[in-house]
Amino acid sequence: MQRKYGKPRRVKRNTPFWRKKYLLVVFMTVCILGGLGYLFLFSPMFQLQAREVQGAHAVAPQALLDMAPSQGNLLFISQKSIEKNILSTFPEIGRTQVKKNFLFRKLVIDIVEREEIVLSCNTDGRRAVLPCIAVDSQGIAFRGKQEIPAGMPILVLSEPIPSLGAKILDSNIIPFVVELKRSLDGWNVLQDMKTKIEYFSLAPNLVSVHMTEGWEIYFTQEEDRSWQETKLREVLEKQIPQEKRSRLQYIDVRFGNQAYIK
Repeated sequence: MQRKYGKPRRVKRNTPFWRKKYLLVVFMTVCILGGLGYLFLFSPMFQLQAREVQGAHAVAPQALLDMAPSQGNLLFISQKSIEKNILSTFPEIGRTQVKKNFLFRKLVIDIVEREEIVLSCNTDGRRAVLPCIAVDSQGIAFRGKQEIPAGMPILVLSEPIPSLGAKILDSNIIPFVVELKRSLDGWNVLQDMKTKIEYFSLAPNLVSVHMTEGWEIYFTQEEDRSWQETKLREVLEKQIPQEKRSRLQYIDVRFGNQAYIK
């Protein structure tokens, strides 16, 4: 007996539900990322609309604005690059911070200008010679000066006028010189002698105070300043009569309990 066979049937497999869901998730993720990419790149929400400068007084605000882009996407503007360019271009600026304000689509350039604490000048042997250089509390030279403000301490330069932005003084010596000048300027004994501080000069272990009469006072930063001043006052009040001042070269108050006079 002959047996007949039918054609085999192909079984249709159903795609698992989890695979359909996976493809849907991938598709939605691509759409979302594409939408966000479009939003970040082309949406006006992140486009720069305004710029602002804060803290500028000596530096022209427009000069600072010229260092920043006037348009573009806030997300892709490099703050560090702008800050670096500003600091390298303007020695008058000690610190700067560039901030992004997304609410107002604004770029804010916030700066802190250097403050002149002392002046560094050349001398002709007796007087400071203009131009001088303004120096801040960190010892950075940052601005040329064509005049000397009253009461400003002057430190003589041992070399030609340096490049602006360079560190020319040890920041540790500046407070010593400033306080020393402030103290001596108020002494009646010096006012009675009709002499005052002309300028300061520096050497290792020596702060030399040059007086307008041509003599000097030797201090050191390594010892207590008030004790050195006490010795100086004693000498000025009791050991330097009028007839000796024309021959006076220096008073050295750096060592021990003694003041040395020549």
